[in-house]
Amino acid sequence: MTPARAASTRTTAPASWTRTTRSAASGPPTSGTVNPAQSGRLVYLQQYGNKVWTTIASVKQTSTGYYAFGIKPKVRGLVAYRVVFTADADHAQSISANKTLSVS
Repeated sequence: MTPARAASTRTTAPASWTRTTRSAASGPPTSGTVNPAQSGRLVYLQQYGNKVWTTIASVKQTSTGYYAFGIKPKVRGLVAYRVVFTADADHAQSISANKTLSVS
C-alpha cells in the first residue's frame, strides 16, 4: 500500500501599501511576508492592463519570508497591482488582494 501524499501547505502572501496615491515619477513601495517562509523563492509583482495580469518584477524572499518592491508606474490614472507566490510541490499558490493606485 502506498502512503498518502501530504496535502499542499496553504501559503499566504499578503501585501501592504504605504500610499494609494502617487505621482508617475515615484510609486509606493509594497512589502509583505510569505507564510510559511520559503527562503530564496521568488515573489512576483503583477500589474493589470488590457484585461490580463502581467508580471513586472520579481524578488527573492528572505529567510523570514519578507519581500519588498518599489513601484514606478509608467502610466497615469488607476493602476491595479497584486503580489503572487507560485505553487511548488508542497505549497499552494497565493495571490494577494488587488490594490488599485491612483497615479497622477
